[in-house]
Amino acid sequence: MHAATSTSSSSKGLPEPIIEAYENPIAISKADAIIIVLPCPTTIKEVHHYGDIIFNGLVRAKGSRIIPIIDIMNPLVNLHISEEFRKTNTSITEELENYFMEQVQLHPITVQWKLYKALNTIGAHFFGNPPSQDSIQLDNFYAGGDGNNTGQLHSHKGHTKIFEHHSSSQSTKHQLTFGIVSDSEKIVQQIIYDLGFHPRGVGDLRYARNLESLAELWINLAYNPQSQLEGKKFGFTIIMEEKE
Repeated sequence: MHAATSTSSSSKGLPEPIIEAYENPIAISKADAIIIVLPCPTTIKEVHHYGDIIFNGLVRAKGSRIIPIIDIMNPLVNLHISEEFRKTNTSITEELENYFMEQVQLHPITVQWKLYKALNTIGAHFFGNPPSQDSIQLDNFYAGGDGNNTGQLHSHKGHTKIFEHHSSSQSTKHQLTFGIVSDSEKIVQQIIYDLGFHPRGVGDLRYARNLESLAELWINLAYNPQSQLEGKKFGFTIIMEEKE
């Protein structure tokens, strides 16, 4: 089962979630975005199994819109990427994309999707409350979409009072800019931003394999008893020297 949510106003004027439960294909067909969490390690056969569930939902949507799909590995099942994916030099996300493309070729149907690897380089328990130091907001890297914004930072301070980020030490206003990207990529960037991170694109879906390796590195540093970072709040970000 998947849950689809919408919001309504409470007596206090605050949004309250409305939870509606649907079978997987129906929920997927109604979704504005899909987040799929796959166990790691996994096999190509298992990826195809989950891919089939998602594809049935895309078929129900009848190609009415492009649905962004965010693929996340589950880091608590195992600390390593499976040898099957190492040997094929690919990623879970790329294999999921390959499966979708095979299904489109086999069936004369109209479906639309955009697949992304995101929210994958830090533990999920930091979503909404990421580590921070000296008011530096962590990057969260994503691969996929059109790949037009490699290395760009999509959340910038100043100019327009659209979003507010609050911490114990400061309140910072940000303008979220998207550059030349598709509507589906804007949704992915918005989800990353709402979870407290700066969205940073790393390129097309081929770079999902690099993000999976980065996830493996974070997991090893966070949970390896021999790591000096075990149990610490930390994450990866890019620091660029400002020009004088």
